[in-house]
Amino acid sequence: MIPDPRRRGSSPQTWCRPAGPKGAGRRCRGRLGAWAVLLALAWLWGCTLRPPLAAPLLDSRQSDLWRARLEAINRDLGAVKAVGRLALADPRGSYGIRAAWAAAPPDRLRMDLLGGVLPAASLASDGRRISLRENDSGRVRTLSGADASLAPLLGLALTVPDAVRILAGRPPVLPGDALRAQDLETDGETALFFEKRRGGYARVVVAGGGRELRQVEMRAGDGTLRWRVVYRDYRDLPPYRLPAVIEISDETRSCTLRAERIWPDAILEDRLFILHGPDGGS
Repeated sequence: MIPDPRRRGSSPQTWCRPAGPKGAGRRCRGRLGAWAVLLALAWLWGCTLRPPLAAPLLDSRQSDLWRARLEAINRDLGAVKAVGRLALADPRGSYGIRAAWAAAPPDRLRMDLLGGVLPAASLASDGRRISLRENDSGRVRTLSGADASLAPLLGLALTVPDAVRILAGRPPVLPGDALRAQDLETDGETALFFEKRRGGYARVVVAGGGRELRQVEMRAGDGTLRWRVVYRDYRDLPPYRLPAVIEISDETRSCTLRAERIWPDAILEDRLFILHGPDGGS
């Protein structure tokens, strides 16, 4: 048993004073070491389950209300298409290029890089697979599954369903285990923390009582940033409000889409989301 330090005559120097049979002191030190390890693990476990800010945990009614508000953002928006510029930045430098993109819920996406500093290329997802085409050679490469990462084109670990929701000014799919909220001191914003039971969380910054997204961060259990999305320069396109600037980044890379023109509820043909090679195959 570990002596109570509040007892008279008990001090850290005397807790493990050798006494009794030979080796008793070593056993005492071993028990203290085990307790130290357990306490350290408990502290680390708590850190992985809690966001860095001490935001209060919401009850089920408040949690459902916030989730409903977020889900209502542009909920009735169908397909959206836009033209503008795409800027990529990484430790090697930054690049800008003309681009066009289209997104149809839940998992159809098309993005065309229209030439410039970067080689022209196209990416498409028809809901079953992701295809990448180098337009100079016409060669088409197919990635595994519609939920694969967009890293081959954008360098960011973002899935197609999340990208489709983001391009529509909506939040990505959020964890559902627990929700915390904290009012910020800037422009009536609120930070929402969607926690995962096994560690990790999403931090969502909203304005207007949850009617407008400002930022979404996805973080791993150790707090490492997986990716961040910033929504800026909103445009009124009744009955919707859509961000004209969307910045997606991680710790080392960023991709910024600046829309010059946006078409909400666009009518898009299915063939737009399928890429064909020079021989007509996909």
